[in-house]
Amino acid sequence: MTVWRRSWFLPLLLAVAASGWMLAVEGRQGISRDESQYFRAGERYWGWFEAVWEDLAAGRFKQAFDTSRTDGYWGDNHEHPPFMKVLYGVSWRLFHRCQCVGAKKGLHPIPIRGKHRTLPLFARESRA
Repeated sequence: MTVWRRSWFLPLLLAVAASGWMLAVEGRQGISRDESQYFRAGERYWGWFEAVWEDLAAGRFKQAFDTSRTDGYWGDNHEHPPFMKVLYGVSWRLFHRCQCVGAKKGLHPIPIRGKHRTLPLFARESRA
């Protein structure tokens, strides 16, 4: 075995094992008290990007960046940096967009047992 292979074998093995373990148990993981706030803020932040895109596509340039409208999306949880919350919003849009009956615009920040699905790779009902 070459030096390069030996130096990368253990880290690669650990990365695969850790990723496999996290994917295997991701449906049973709870969230801490603060994370739900970040998820909600991230969904709202990403909603702003969606609204701006729709306004720009419709030619409403002034409305797209109106201060009161922007504050409505970005005013939630402003005391923390937004980058990770924006990524939470992207993750929600890609993997967990709610198709629930009665959900407002596909948003459902607090999951209802049995109503949501987890990642498509290991799809099963949420235990949240």
